[in-house]
Amino acid sequence: MSTSVFVATGQEVELLERFNQNQHQGRDGQASAAREIREKFKTMSSNKLSPQFWNISDIFINDIISHFAYTSYLEIGIGEGLNFARVRCETKVSVDISPGNNPISTPMHVMSSDDFFAMNESNFDLVFIDGAHHSEQVIRDIENSLSVLNSNGMILCHDVNPGTEEMQIVPRVQSEWTGDCWKAWVRCRSTMNDLSMLTLDVPYGMGVIAPGASPNPLDPIHEANLTWPNFVANREKWLNLVSLGQAAELLLHVSSAHPGVRR
Repeated sequence: MSTSVFVATGQEVELLERFNQNQHQGRDGQASAAREIREKFKTMSSNKLSPQFWNISDIFINDIISHFAYTSYLEIGIGEGLNFARVRCETKVSVDISPGNNPISTPMHVMSSDDFFAMNESNFDLVFIDGAHHSEQVIRDIENSLSVLNSNGMILCHDVNPGTEEMQIVPRVQSEWTGDCWKAWVRCRSTMNDLSMLTLDVPYGMGVIAPGASPNPLDPIHEANLTWPNFVANREKWLNLVSLGQAAELLLHVSSAHPGVRR
């Protein structure tokens, strides 16, 4: 089966523009366009990636699951549970230290991610990390996820591209917060050259760890140099920040280079 990138029609471009224009107006401003985009996404061919819709996290996740024929999914940190509820996968597992207050989807395992990995005996095709937003914890979550990842699996890391200095301060000083996840991402990028790591250029950033060695590895960076001014000056290089179209082409390359991935 050949794979390609879906080309948006005029109607779909209009939906995306409406969604993007409302992205800073909170959930209500985006809800209508997002619902229409999700309905459209359900009708798309599973052998075509749809990167133009990837700024909506659950659509990106479902697109990856469908294209790569993944059957097992782990989400670390589910918040209100809406993203987890929208993910379509044969086997889904969720972990959150808080029991949550969303009746749509509450965590299956109410515990820390460290405790979950200590007792877990399952492997997963796709892991979405969106738990504690402290760099040391994110590094442990990445390392633990790698230990339970199937050979052709991927790991997604949310919130690795903060837009402002205040947004990444630990401890938290404002409601819009990514924590210092970016530091964990940069550390891993500079030490795990056997992995392909890229960051989708979407609000807050979505890191992707895929099979295969990195085509553009990052040299080791001293801890003292992981400062906000240095991050701003080196954002694209440190994160391996790519457009949605570039990300799709890179993931298509993964599908052709690694046996077991549907193509």
